[in-house]
Amino acid sequence: PQNMNVQTLGAVLLAGNSAYEYYSFSSSLAPRFINSVNNIKNASGNKSNVYTLIIPTSIDIDLNDAVRKEVNSSDQKKALEYFNSSFKNTTAVTGIYENLRNHRTEYLYFRTDHHWTALGAYYAYEQFIYTKGINPVELGKYKVLSFDGFLGSFYSSTEQSSELAKTPDTVIAYE
Repeated sequence: PQNMNVQTLGAVLLAGNSAYEYYSFSSSLAPRFINSVNNIKNASGNKSNVYTLIIPTSIDIDLNDAVRKEVNSSDQKKALEYFNSSFKNTTAVTGIYENLRNHRTEYLYFRTDHHWTALGAYYAYEQFIYTKGINPVELGKYKVLSFDGFLGSFYSSTEQSSELAKTPDTVIAYE
């Protein structure tokens, strides 16, 4: 939104009370990663099932679309499609990007840290389990634990931004 305070602090975009890590796709480095992944099955003597599960960062999922269009960060959806189409001898877990986008109004990524929340991880787990051909454990079956006051790596790397400090994260765990 036009009234949102947006600023870049090093490799971090601060937008309102949330921080985001820029994503930079490198066409020169991507083949090295792809080759490494493709060689895992051979390294196991072809005895393992190998799944690839690449997680998008919050900048493509949570950041307001109008702000995202103005940000110089690579398109993660295109990068994921490129990676997933390049893996051989592995099973690419697809649909994670779309599942996270479908749930983007939920608490999927921490505002003050580069990690996703347990809920974000759960939605990727759903896609992984569906890829394996089985049903996930329903989220409602877990006991929920909550821990308030978390200020993460973005808080540290933005020199303890007062905007981030005003609304610390809550860590929610599913047991």
